[in-house]
Amino acid sequence: MKVKDFMSKKIVSLDINSKLEEVARVMGERRIGSIVITEEGKPKGIITERDMVIKVIAKGLDYRNLKAKDIMSYPLITINKERSLEEAAEVMLTKGIRRLIVMDEKGEMVGIITTSDLARSLAKEENLLLRAIAMYYEEGY
Repeated sequence: MKVKDFMSKKIVSLDINSKLEEVARVMGERRIGSIVITEEGKPKGIITERDMVIKVIAKGLDYRNLKAKDIMSYPLITINKERSLEEAAEVMLTKGIRRLIVMDEKGEMVGIITTSDLARSLAKEENLLLRAIAMYYEEGY
């Protein structure tokens, strides 16, 4: 199975100079755990809920004085949409991250894949296997 089959195509992004207050507001309104940060329309980094906690709240910083560029994680780690889910899982594990930005052959951002997406793919694969086993036994073999 490929990344493109399980990625989310709904990417929320904000400009690198956006105030952190806006980043938090958008994350809350859209009920999402991350926002891609762009510069001149190109993806440059990502801010996650975890970034907010570790880089701002835990340090006692005033978010009203910060911009997206001040806390975003970069460089952005990406994967091609044609890669396998196994490759995506390996990159996440190796890099210690939970999200990958998905790119097409032209280098355009086309989606995001998360550890939750990978878990969903495993559940689907396991369901298919169980159905195949059930069919095998129903046919009397």
